[in-house]
Amino acid sequence: MYGCINNKFEEVIKCQYIFMSMYSDYAYSVSFQNPKKIYHNDEKYFKFLINHKGIPINIISTKENGLNKQTIIEFEEYIAITNFSNNLAIGLSRNGKLGIVRSNGSTFIEAIYDYIRLNINEFHIYAEIEGEGVIIIYLPEKKHG
Repeated sequence: MYGCINNKFEEVIKCQYIFMSMYSDYAYSVSFQNPKKIYHNDEKYFKFLINHKGIPINIISTKENGLNKQTIIEFEEYIAITNFSNNLAIGLSRNGKLGIVRSNGSTFIEAIYDYIRLNINEFHIYAEIEGEGVIIIYLPEKKHG
């Protein structure tokens, strides 16, 4: 497992990642094994970015006054998030439950589920809580401009 220590050999980022590499000066690219047992092979790992404190992040690139700008969004209440698709990602909370987050850092669906599968193309989410399945229908946000 990979993590980070400082020059005093104190653990700064918990050794829990099966892959870790430098992404930029302020972020690492990591892979975290999904602790849920009911996932299929394609849902076995979370691959995401973390900051130097080990907090999952998203980097949003925008233009401001003609200049490229990067905004870093932190997801402090989560230990892992999936890649974003249509501005949504699955987040694994510190209590082991799953929810959906938006790329801007806001919560889309509270982290109370044992299993979640995003079906982006058909705009629904399949979720399970205590063995009971539910389908959540949503409409993507329209882009203004």
